[in-house]
Amino acid sequence: MLKQALDAVEDGMSQRHAAEKFKIPRRSLRNHIKSGITKKTLGRKSVLTMDQEQDLVRRIIRYAEVGMNE
Repeated sequence: MLKQALDAVEDGMSQRHAAEKFKIPRRSLRNHIKSGITKKTLGRKSVLTMDQEQDLVRRIIRYAEVGMNE
């Protein structure tokens, strides 16, 4: 529905009308238009990259295996 609403606004429909038609809060639609991001995300951005996170997980598991629990 979000993608359809964004497309409708891009084709000339007002944000208010698109929000009502596709049952999306106006503020949410406006924020997605302003940011240019079409997928929904929850929470904050990650501090670590995926590689850093995987490295940290491996280290924690390794330390647990050798007895560094505390």
